[in-house]
Amino acid sequence: MCILYLIIADINEVKRDVLNLEAKLASFKSYLQKEMATLKIRFSEIQCELKGKRFKEHKNYKPHEKNTKQFTEIVPSPVRVLINSPFKCPAKHELQSNRLSMLSGTAKSLIKKQADDKGT
Repeated sequence: MCILYLIIADINEVKRDVLNLEAKLASFKSYLQKEMATLKIRFSEIQCELKGKRFKEHKNYKPHEKNTKQFTEIVPSPVRVLINSPFKCPAKHELQSNRLSMLSGTAKSLIKKQADDKGT
């Protein structure tokens, strides 16, 4: 009978320990659920803050002005290079400058002639 009583006592202790363990597991589970809920709330707050910062950064974004040059500044006109070339002989320079002045004089006289024709 004594042995039976010890076995029953051992079984009762095991049952009590199992019930205590179940209670502790249930309390730990509820603690973890509360922590998860607070972490989710904090995560959503951080996301909102980041979206706000990104929106402010995007709103304040100004593209950098590019220092672009025109095509004519990069590649000079070959005709101008030939006209202004220092390697030509002086006679050719004179001829070109005379032609330019003649052309500009001719253009001026044509404009005056057209104005006179319209006036009369």
